[in-house]
Amino acid sequence: MRVLMYRNKYFNVPTKSPKNPWMDPEFQPDVGLFLKQLGKFRATLRNLGVEILDIKPRKDLSDSWPANMAWGRNGIFVMGNFHPEVWWRQAETRYYARWFVDNRFGVVFLPPNVYFGGQASLITLNKHYIYGWGSRDSEEAADYIEEIFRIRKLITSVEIIDSDFYDADTAIHVSRGCEGLIWCPEAFDNSDVRRIERVLDTEKFASCEISKKEAIQDKGNNRRNF
Repeated sequence: MRVLMYRNKYFNVPTKSPKNPWMDPEFQPDVGLFLKQLGKFRATLRNLGVEILDIKPRKDLSDSWPANMAWGRNGIFVMGNFHPEVWWRQAETRYYARWFVDNRFGVVFLPPNVYFGGQASLITLNKHYIYGWGSRDSEEAADYIEEIFRIRKLITSVEIIDSDFYDADTAIHVSRGCEGLIWCPEAFDNSDVRRIERVLDTEKFASCEISKKEAIQDKGNNRRNF
């Protein structure tokens, strides 16, 4: 298993964002603590036999996270495409695409008006995928991905209706090894909740449902401890 990491020594919150209500430049992260915790996490991954690949951090990409930048299969990656209101992350797409090409991976770009948050927006189960669109992602991105990877009828597209859950992975967390999923049904409308439940039944995944209060854990206080 290989993992791409961005050791973000320049990490900061650059601006308030309507597309991420958790961001507030008044409450900046403790970068030293972040790097210390990241170092422990990297050591744990290596002890588990995971190969870590690194992309060099850039000062002008202080809010960069690889999970948002691409989603792929078999060495081909569809690049993330940020909504215009997430303007400060626009430069990341080309930067990461160059890294993929330099390391002999293939890349595909979506049309400029089709927004996609990479791995953060497309949840991978065993045979199926759950694509969460809404605040920062276009519904149409799922169609392009199905066509590119020839995985038609395997993506379940659901709308995120609560802006506190700005990416799918803030509302859904999956452990493929344990074949289990923790998720917050309040992030979706009732029809999409039923669609997710049908996918879980098909996959035979265990499901742990949590409330929005449990999911966000008082984001106001978390900002202060960021």
